[in-house]
Amino acid sequence: MIRLSFVRTFQAGILAIGSMFLLSTCDQLLQAGLGDKVDLDAPTLEILSHGNGDYVTGIAQLGGTFFDDAEIADLAISLDGGETFASIDVDLTIEEWSYDLDTSVLTDGEKDIRIKVTDGAGKVAEKRLLLYFDNNAPVVLIKNPSGYATQEFNDDITLRGEVSDTSGIALVEIELFDGNGDEVLLFDSDGNPADSNITTVDGTNSWSFQFESRYYTLVSGTYAFVVTSTDRAGNENSYVYHDDDVRALNSGSGITVESLYGIDQGLTVEGIAITSKQLAAARLERLEMDVNQSLDLPVIDFSAPTAVNNSLGGGAPAIGTVRDDDGVDPASIQIRFDSSDDADWIPVSLTTGTGISISWEHDLSSLAEGVHTVELKTADINGLAAASAPLSFLIDSGAPVVTIDAPSGGSYLSSDFVISGTASDAVGVGIVEIRIGELGTYQPVS
Repeated sequence: MIRLSFVRTFQAGILAIGSMFLLSTCDQLLQAGLGDKVDLDAPTLEILSHGNGDYVTGIAQLGGTFFDDAEIADLAISLDGGETFASIDVDLTIEEWSYDLDTSVLTDGEKDIRIKVTDGAGKVAEKRLLLYFDNNAPVVLIKNPSGYATQEFNDDITLRGEVSDTSGIALVEIELFDGNGDEVLLFDSDGNPADSNITTVDGTNSWSFQFESRYYTLVSGTYAFVVTSTDRAGNENSYVYHDDDVRALNSGSGITVESLYGIDQGLTVEGIAITSKQLAAARLERLEMDVNQSLDLPVIDFSAPTAVNNSLGGGAPAIGTVRDDDGVDPASIQIRFDSSDDADWIPVSLTTGTGISISWEHDLSSLAEGVHTVELKTADINGLAAASAPLSFLIDSGAPVVTIDAPSGGSYLSSDFVISGTASDAVGVGIVEIRIGELGTYQPVS
């Protein structure tokens, strides 16, 4: 009895100890894997401030959110595609992050940005962001009109240029001012006034702007154009270069706008001797051009007669054209001959075409043979008139008449002899030549 009691007690003790051991072990297991916060998943990370392919300049504020089911240990950023990381100073308890990225410390171009968040268990989430850094403004080269500094303009003026930038051009704008710097309201192509002196031009890297000067109240004087280009990163530039000035610096040779951009940024471009300092001196804050509307007159051309070919055969008409950038008034085309009397102007016989160029023709059958003068006058659709200077010409209806007086026909001659005769023409004889036999050579007579 005593032995059995001992054994039972011992077994009970063993069981009790075993139970206590198991309970203790289970409790430790529960404490290790099922504490207050069980970290089962990797953290999450979002970039909300920018998207892939965005263009940035200056200080770009990156930002987004992060989350973990336990705790965050670190948030870091890489500016070199993940090769190195630096911790971001942020409150890890608020689940939002931001980072002021100074894009000016790196070169322009595409950058591979990485954001990485690490939780307390070492689990990692990483996001990649491709951005384009651009801290340099575009450069504008104006190619047309040439001679802007020396010529006077009076009709439609086409401004045409090119722009270069590392990140591409978003828009090009033009502002219009007078010579005193006061704003001049723009007009559209139909002559309707706008409510602003600024407009977006057609095109970006290559652009053009049509300035139709006839619509503007400043009939004659200086107009100033301010060209502002904006790249995709938001960098603006309002100075320009003109091809005339660039060629003057480059021994008369033009250069590409891409080379111009490099020199403007202080680079040395192979084969071009222009320095950035020389180029900077050629910058134009405003492109100024002189407009003289008194030069905006129709242009009269004579095709026949002309100052060189001033002889017309019998029945040949006088022909020519009238051109004007605003448009020619066909009813205004009139002609007169051998007169300075305004009463002698008559409409031309025929006009063909409409618009900016009209062909005209006039019958000369009423004019006698001989020397005459002709004048033409016309006007454009706005009433600006022009007249040609008197042009001298000759009407010659027939060939000269030639007679041989000696020797008489059928004569037999055995010694030297003289050939004589007469030549006549209504408008005068220019030259008389003679030849002996069908194969002989014509020679001037004495």
